[in-house]
Amino acid sequence: EDRFQAILLSVPLLVVDSKQEIAEAQQLLEICREYILGLQMETDRKALPKASLDDMKRQCEMAAYFSHCSLQPVHMILTLRTALNLFFKLKNFKTAASFARRLLECGPKPDVAQQTRKILAACEKNPVDEH
Repeated sequence: EDRFQAILLSVPLLVVDSKQEIAEAQQLLEICREYILGLQMETDRKALPKASLDDMKRQCEMAAYFSHCSLQPVHMILTLRTALNLFFKLKNFKTAASFARRLLECGPKPDVAQQTRKILAACEKNPVDEH
């Protein structure tokens, strides 16, 4: 997160010579912003207590928020797996199924895809959210 913030602070000081370089610098700012936001949410989520049902629901919310950041595909797969597992454990099968579908669209490794399909099948048998 600190490296992304350092990049974010130094990009405005770049000297650029072309419109393409301006576009690349703007893209770099967007990438940094998304990763800073996502990493901050994930750090906060991991610091949350896990004692009560409300705590677990908040954990799920934070994981769901993180899954909406624009990340590189490999990082999006990790984020979606986390959200999928948290929602599945909380028996929120309908929402877990949506994370499973999004995860499969990212083209994960075969073993991850196979595990995700099994979870998705279990979710589709009982497509309701308990909490």
